[in-house]
Amino acid sequence: MDETYYRSQLPKMEDLTNESAGKQESFFQQILIVSSGIPGILVSLHSSQSKDLCIRLVFAFAILLLALCVLTALIAVYDHSRFSERIRQAFRTEYQNAMIIHRRLNVVTVDKKRRTLLCEKTSLLSLISSLVLLSTYTIMTLFN
Repeated sequence: MDETYYRSQLPKMEDLTNESAGKQESFFQQILIVSSGIPGILVSLHSSQSKDLCIRLVFAFAILLLALCVLTALIAVYDHSRFSERIRQAFRTEYQNAMIIHRRLNVVTVDKKRRTLLCEKTSLLSLISSLVLLSTYTIMTLFN
């Protein structure tokens, strides 16, 4: 192998680095959106009229599930933002190994972490559950 092959692969690493930085920026934008949106939701859903314990418990569980959704979604978004960096690091390692023994680069793949998959599922389930509980809360307050 000549050196031109290895030099031609460097733009790939640069592209992956730029993509990684963009994902990290997107992660912080998501935090901003979530942190500014949740107080508005909580204030708009609060009802001081209900005195029934059952209605208040349904509301409390809905808010807890919504908080769980936000937490797990943030973890999933963070893992997604780090995914490009993990690919870049794996590519860098493969690039260095290929250069040392003068061979062509192998295909580089990186799987999602188990935590990411769990957080994605938990986020979706808690979001759906909180929406069902919030609908139940609304119906209960109408007939109270």
